Amino acid sequence: MMSRNSIVSSIYTAVLRYSRRKGEQPMTHRLGIVTIGQAPRSDIMPAIGEILGITDYVHTGVLDDVPPADILALAPSSGEDVLTSRLRDGSSVLLSRERLLPLLQKELTRLENDGCEFIWLLCTGTFPEIVTTRSLLIEPDSLIAGILAKINRGQYTLGVLVPLAEQIPGISSKFTGISRVVYDCLSPYEAYTDNDVSNVAAYFRDENCQLVLLDCMGYPPALKKRLMADTGLPVVLSNEFTASLLAKMLTV
Repeated sequence: MMSRNSIVSSIYTAVLRYSRRKGEQPMTHRLGIVTIGQAPRSDIMPAIGEILGITDYVHTGVLDDVPPADILALAPSSGEDVLTSRLRDGSSVLLSRERLLPLLQKELTRLENDGCEFIWLLCTGTFPEIVTTRSLLIEPDSLIAGILAKINRGQYTLGVLVPLAEQIPGISSKFTGISRVVYDCLSPYEAYTDNDVSNVAAYFRDENCQLVLLDCMGYPPALKKRLMADTGLPVVLSNEFTASLLAKMLTV
């Protein structure tokens, strides 16, 4: 004889399946997605939205309401950590991590006050200073690096692709759990050629990499596909990887 809990579970499953057949959305928790540039991120959000499988999310940018002159004032000076992102018009921008911090914290607080249960920082940069009090903050930098460090107990060679060479000193510390890490650069926010991609693939092959990480939220699925084909290696696309994890948490 089925227990009461088993009966309730069976009824719930049947109702859920019926609602999905009727075209209703699965149960979700409210999600905020914040880019350090400007929203909407039309270059990556369609693919991310498809993976998430939900429509109840808020997408904002730290620079959404910042005047152009003030954006220029956020450019990094010597010795400051360099970030790069995309503006609404499709152009790219260089940002000082240190100068961006107050604006980022302000936007996180606003999303939290708006009722977001989860907030996804759409950036792989490192921001140990930012906090939330109620919302669960998803930071891809520590999330992805932490998981990769558990593969083979970190004893392998990881190839990391970043937009700019200037970013390498500021991010190398997050991969200390991996025995050998090599870096190459290709910006998703600037035009690149097939030859540029071939050179990246050749470098990672020559360095005997066993896994490749595309360490920027702006890299497109097409680049992952091309690098997998050219290197024969598994490739982690940061935005896809994070979205897949969130999808498992946010939907039934």
